[in-house]
Amino acid sequence: MSSKSTLPRSFGVLLYPGFEVLDIAGPLECLNTLTHRPEGSGLSLAVIGRPIDDKYPDVPMELTPGDPSPGVLGFSFQSQQVYKPTHTFATAPPLDVLLIPGGWGAHPPSKIEPEIAFLRSVYPSLQYLFTVCNGVSLAASAGVLDGHRATGNKALWETLTPLGPKTHWVAHARWVVSGNIWTTSGVSAGTDGMVAFLASVYDEAEYPGLVQAVVNSMEYNRVTDAADDPFAKVFHAEDVLPKEQVAKETLEYSA
Repeated sequence: MSSKSTLPRSFGVLLYPGFEVLDIAGPLECLNTLTHRPEGSGLSLAVIGRPIDDKYPDVPMELTPGDPSPGVLGFSFQSQQVYKPTHTFATAPPLDVLLIPGGWGAHPPSKIEPEIAFLRSVYPSLQYLFTVCNGVSLAASAGVLDGHRATGNKALWETLTPLGPKTHWVAHARWVVSGNIWTTSGVSAGTDGMVAFLASVYDEAEYPGLVQAVVNSMEYNRVTDAADDPFAKVFHAEDVLPKEQVAKETLEYSA
C-alpha cells in the first residue's frame, strides 16, 4: 500500500527489437484505463528504447516485435508493426516504475546488453520494477534479482533460471512480489500482475472500488490468486533455489 504522497506517478516502458506486444499492451491498458479516472490523472509515461546509433544518442530507434534472428518465424508479419519510443537511454526522465516486456528479442541476453545496462543504472532510483514473461531475463542479467524471489515464462523456464543463480525461481506463480520487484509469468500474466500491482498500490480502504472499476471497464476476468498458474504443470517447471542454498543444503544432508 502506498500513501498519496508516495503513489507512483512516473511510469516507463523499456522496449527493444523483438519485444512481445501483449506483454506490454496488457499492463499499459490497465494504466490507460486508470488514467480515465481522477485517481490516475497525474500519471506520466515514457517509452524508452535504444538510439538509432551512437552518433545520435537522443534519437530513438523505431522498434518492432519482429525478431530478425535466424530461425525465428513471423518476422515479415511482425515487422510491419512499428513502435516509436519517446525517449532514449540518454533522455529518459526520472521514473517511479519501469515496465519490461519479454519477447524473442530478449534471447539470448547478449542481444539486449544496452537495455540491461540501462536497467542496472536506473534500478536504484525506482520505486518499483515490473517485468513480464522473459523480460525477467533483463533483471536477472542486470543482477537486480540477486537475493529475490521471481518468476517468468514457464515455456522458457530452463533458459531463464540459469540467468539468476542467486535468485529463488518460483514455478507455480502467476506473479511474484519480492521487495519492490514484481515479476510475472508469460505474456497474458502481465495483465493480472498489473491489476494486482494496482490493488497493492491503491489500497481498497482508501480507494474503494477503484481497481474493480478498472477491471470492469476492461471487461477483464482477472486472476486473483498469485499461485494460480497451470502452465508450470504444462511445461514441467519446478522451483529453482539459489545455488548457494542448494550447495548448503547438500552439504548439510551429506554431513
